Amino acid sequence: MRPDAILCWPVHCDYPLWRRWLARERDRLDRVLVVLTPHGGDDYQDFVLGSLQDYAELYHSEPGGRDWRDAAVCAALERSTAEWVLFTEQDFRVRDGRFWSRVSAAAEGGCGAVGWREGERWHPSFLLARREEIDRTSRYFGPDPVDHFYTFGRELSDRPLRDVV
Repeated sequence: MRPDAILCWPVHCDYPLWRRWLARERDRLDRVLVVLTPHGGDDYQDFVLGSLQDYAELYHSEPGGRDWRDAAVCAALERSTAEWVLFTEQDFRVRDGRFWSRVSAAAEGGCGAVGWREGERWHPSFLLARREEIDRTSRYFGPDPVDHFYTFGRELSDRPLRDVV
């Protein structure tokens, strides 16, 4: 299993530890779809484009009145083609040497999604979902009614999910 990874990247930020993680873990992933999102402030997109060009496909997203993250994730999903999709964030760290084997075992064991929970929300920092399960949802990743990915995670919860973190 080599999922497509989807990541939103605010252009006013840089994440050197995540860039190092991506370089180290790149072979576990198929396509890495990074969506650059405008947020005002400093603009590091030229640096980000240069530093990720060997590892990722980079796109720009203009929300057009929608929530910035919902628009960006939906745009990346339209480009994604893999059977599995990994939604991730720059602050997620794998520190356990058995992490990937637990993820693979859960996915191969029939789970429609694998991730971790923060309270009642499946957290977007690491949420691996089978495309057919994603397609059964509304594909809404915005903040209403609680936070980003809350509605999407609730819709996925109707299917087998495994908390592996």
